[in-house]
Amino acid sequence: MTTTYDLSTLIGKARLYSKDTTLTSVRFSDEEIQGFLDMEGSDPRLAAAVSLELTAVDQALLAKVTQVGDIKLDGSTVAESLISQANNLRRLVRISRTGASASLEMVSRLDTFPLI
Repeated sequence: MTTTYDLSTLIGKARLYSKDTTLTSVRFSDEEIQGFLDMEGSDPRLAAAVSLELTAVDQALLAKVTQVGDIKLDGSTVAESLISQANNLRRLVRISRTGASASLEMVSRLDTFPLI
C-alpha cells in the first residue's frame, strides 16, 4: 500500500482536509483515499469527509473513557467531532457548488479540526 502527501494531487488535498498528513501514522493508504475520491466524484473535500466518517466509526466502536492523571479522553466525543467536521466539509461543497463564497466560513472552521 502506498502512502504519499503531495498537495498537488487530489489524494494529498484529501489528506490535508482530513488531517491525515503524518506519513508515519496515516489512517488510510493512497489506494483507499483514491477509492473515496472515486466514490465522491473526485472532490477531495468529500473524500476527506468519508475518511473522517470512517475514522469516527472506528472511534465510536472503541468508545471508552480513558483518564490519565487530569487528562480525560472520551472516544465518543472524538467521534462526534469527526462527524461534525465531515458534515462541515459536505456543507462547504454544497455552498461552493451553488456559487456562494465558502472561503470565509472555511477559515473560521479551521480551528475546529480535531487533532488526531
